[in-house]
Amino acid sequence: MKLKSKSVRAILFPALILLMMLAAFPVKVNASTTVTFYSTASDGFVTTDDIANMTYAYIWALSSGDYVGNASTSFSLGQIVQGEETIYYGISRAFLYFDTSELSGATIQSATLSLYGRVDDTTVDFNITIQDGQPNYPHDPLQLGDYAKGNYSGNGGQFDTTGFTTSGYNSIILNDAGISYINKKGTTKLCLRSDRDIAGTEVMLDNPEYVLTWSNEKGEGYKPKLTITYTLPPSTTMINILAPFLPLFAIGAAVGFIGLFFSIAAPEELRSEQFMFVSLITFISCGVCLVLLVVLNAMGV
Repeated sequence: MKLKSKSVRAILFPALILLMMLAAFPVKVNASTTVTFYSTASDGFVTTDDIANMTYAYIWALSSGDYVGNASTSFSLGQIVQGEETIYYGISRAFLYFDTSELSGATIQSATLSLYGRVDDTTVDFNITIQDGQPNYPHDPLQLGDYAKGNYSGNGGQFDTTGFTTSGYNSIILNDAGISYINKKGTTKLCLRSDRDIAGTEVMLDNPEYVLTWSNEKGEGYKPKLTITYTLPPSTTMINILAPFLPLFAIGAAVGFIGLFFSIAAPEELRSEQFMFVSLITFISCGVCLVLLVVLNAMGV
């Protein structure tokens, strides 16, 4: 088979430049996705603000609260003591629920819990702390027994109330422990407590340490939200199958080009038509594979 050198040379260099550009084309594999989940109507708090003349230690260690607030537009979080002759210690522990079942099989890279502030009544600031009691606690719907501090443990992330705002969201970045609290196959249930409550640090008269944040019932723009960035395992799509072979296609095209170049440049008596043919086939076949890979990548196939 006779190949005309001038014809091959006319297409060789433009084709090589095109293939080099294609080889450098970024392949989109396993990209991350960010999604926001909003707390369900089950969110709320359990508190102990109507038990008179008991010590802080007694109220702190109770196995049950005296009020469940899961239908109001906001929930309280923290500690307060009120009264003069009659003393009332109020310790509020809050709970959030997120349907995160769509994350099944995902690898979570980061997560942020955001609470829209309503009231900041802190004389003594504290850290809003994320704790875990899953799978059993808290119940859905909330129960008085969900107050018990022994049901919850850990530190999944904190927010210092010195930076608490009532004109927007207050964001808590979940640490590795907090990310592990996320239920990728069902409902994620989070407990929010003051770090001073966790430590059993008694609240003093005239030194309130609590905040109020808006709940699900407040509506759009105010609901507690959990923003998660994640990746999914590589799928068995054509692009993922071919992507590992991209370097081989590029090398094959380069080898074919070099073979063609030297075949054309060689003196007539040393030129091998068979070698030129093989080089051309290698160059074209690998080039076609590169083009196919880029097209599939662009189509998301």
